[in-house]
Amino acid sequence: MNKIDIYFDFRKESKARDPDRWSPTLQEYHRIVWSKPLPNGKIFTLNKISQNRLYYKSELSEFYLSSDMAFYGFIRKCHRTKFIVSQISETDIKEFEQLTLKTLGGTMIWPSIRIDNKMTINGARGFNRLIADRLDLTIECVRRYYLEENSPLYEVFKRYSSFFSLFNNFREYIDFFFFKILLMKRTK
Repeated sequence: MNKIDIYFDFRKESKARDPDRWSPTLQEYHRIVWSKPLPNGKIFTLNKISQNRLYYKSELSEFYLSSDMAFYGFIRKCHRTKFIVSQISETDIKEFEQLTLKTLGGTMIWPSIRIDNKMTINGARGFNRLIADRLDLTIECVRRYYLEENSPLYEVFKRYSSFFSLFNNFREYIDFFFFKILLMKRTK
C-alpha cells in the first residue's frame, strides 16, 4: 500500500513553478488516489506517461489527464470575491490557502488534450470570467451538464463527454472525486 502525506507542499517541491506541471509527487499522488473502481466496476488505472500527464484507456476512449489547482481563483485572483474575502481574517485566508494551494485536496485532474483545437476544461474554467477557476462554480456546471442544462462550461464539457460518461451521472461523479462536502448545506 502506498502512503500519502496529506500535508506535502507541492509548491515547495516544484521550486515556485506550477506544481501541476513540475511536481512529480503531486502527479504520483493523483495516480494513487484516482486509480480505483469506476461506477461501472472497472478500475480507473492511471499510468504516468510524461512529466505532468497520466493516461487511462477504456473501451470508450483514451484519456490524457493532468492536474489543476482547484481553488486557485477564489482568494486572490477573482475580483468579484474581493468584498467577501475582505471580511475574512488574514489568518483564515492563509489557513485556507495552506489547505487548498499546497495539498492534494486543493487539486483536481481533468482531460488535458485539446479537442478540435479548442480549450481544455482546465483552460476554460480558468479563463471564463464567470467561473474564474472556482471549483464550486465548476461543480455546478458539471451538475448542469449531467442534467443537459446550459452553463458557462457546457460546450467544453460536451467535447469531453466520453470522460464524463465514465461516471454515469452527477452523483457518481461527486462520489468518485470525493466532492460530497461541496454539496452539504451549512447548518448551525
